[in-house]
Amino acid sequence: MEDKRLKNGGHFPNEFQTLLLKAALYNRSEAFSIFLKWLNIAGLNALDPNSSSFVSDFMDKLDLGSQRLMPLVIENLGTESHPYFPKFIGYRKNLWVRNQRIFLAAKELLKRLNYEGIPTLIIKGLSLANVYYPRNETRPMNDGDILIPYEYKSKLLNIMKIQNHTYKLGNYENDMLEFVHASHFFQNEKDDIDIHWNIFTEYSQNPKSSIFAWQGALTFNWDGIITKKLNPTHEFFLSMTHGRHFGYIPPIRWVTDCVMILKKVNGELDWTEFIRLSNMYNFRPFIKKALPYLKDNFWQAIPDKVMNEIADIVPTKDEILYDKLSTMDIRKFGGISLIYFGTKRFIVQHRLFLNEKPFFLYLFKWYKQRFKSEIKKMINK
Repeated sequence: MEDKRLKNGGHFPNEFQTLLLKAALYNRSEAFSIFLKWLNIAGLNALDPNSSSFVSDFMDKLDLGSQRLMPLVIENLGTESHPYFPKFIGYRKNLWVRNQRIFLAAKELLKRLNYEGIPTLIIKGLSLANVYYPRNETRPMNDGDILIPYEYKSKLLNIMKIQNHTYKLGNYENDMLEFVHASHFFQNEKDDIDIHWNIFTEYSQNPKSSIFAWQGALTFNWDGIITKKLNPTHEFFLSMTHGRHFGYIPPIRWVTDCVMILKKVNGELDWTEFIRLSNMYNFRPFIKKALPYLKDNFWQAIPDKVMNEIADIVPTKDEILYDKLSTMDIRKFGGISLIYFGTKRFIVQHRLFLNEKPFFLYLFKWYKQRFKSEIKKMINK
């Protein structure tokens, strides 16, 4: 019987997903036996690789987060190590092409922002795929992410309005610009680049929340285009905390991102800086869970001193409640569940991240804009 829990989104890696993560990240000999065990548990060990529907038959058994791990699993184990793997060549080529389209769109946008005098910093997939992963298609992407300083937000939006024949602002963000930390820009209505003026969703109204990223940033020459990227410690912190929310694509890839960074730098991170950031941001409950998981399953060399300091962190009641509300599927029980838990999360989020804004005024403006956005969506259907 199919385990429905694997197909309805998720949050933290379950045992089934952890096996696949190990197949992607352990040394080849150990990883291969883990992969065979995973195939057996998933009921995938008896598929016909010569079937024309093999790839779809295989992928349909997996949640979307696990699907995104397969290119790295194949890279880690070797294309010829299993009769299934050669059948994924077309799939992997498609991922390579999609990544290349995103890279090309990101480079064009970086050139434009450089011309306009707006500082840029590539984050998440753009940096990880190019710097830390063995081949860029082993880190599939749906969009590219670029960070600009908070104070350049207005200038960016004005430029994009002038350039509206080339770059289209995402419909949702166009209505909610006052409340979001970033916006999708679609080049020629196809390739999606997400430009952030704040690195974290929750800190959308805080102009200082991304200062750490700029202070530690490294110059990066990307095929002749000068930009910046995060240093490895900050990349590690951002990658880990990116997994803090429930998602219909389970955000388990934070594990591979973190391990790839550790492999690249041989585990040599600035752990004092990591602990400082862990105390600075209100993501403590997730970090206290994520770092031990990483050490127990993938990187035992994380220093005990670091583990002890993380263990000693005491989250606030609001942080614990926000973590609980952020890691659950608030739509699970329908519209009433969405409204109740969504409003509860909104209230806690305001207390944690936006308490300098008058609550009821902020709530009224948010719902007003969201309502207008939904009406517009219905009219345009």
